[in-house]
Amino acid sequence: MGHISVFSKSLIPLFLLCAISAVGLSLLAVRGRTPSDSTQLLSTFVFRLMVVCWVRVDARAHRYLAPFDFDAFVFFAWPLVVPYYLSRTRGALGLLSSAGILALAIGPDLAADVIRIIARTR
Repeated sequence: MGHISVFSKSLIPLFLLCAISAVGLSLLAVRGRTPSDSTQLLSTFVFRLMVVCWVRVDARAHRYLAPFDFDAFVFFAWPLVVPYYLSRTRGALGLLSSAGILALAIGPDLAADVIRIIARTR
């Protein structure tokens, strides 16, 4: 079995969360429904919390010395802070990784929107 980096291993829970969200949102879309506000809030909270956990594990693996309140910055401003962090630890390749994290964030909603459009045309 090949070597799986800390980067990949620590992203597995985030991938699973996004896959489960995509399936759930798509099932709702097929039925012409949308998730409740509280469900969307919980999903956003859990996604951000998982991103914070991933950044913490990844920063430790890269020996990145983050400021004391870096976790809070990641939680509240992850679309800005994660690309910054990844570019500091990986250079230009980090920006590509940032695009992957952004894709994970919008993927479930995008999948549900596509399903919703397809369901309307039938």
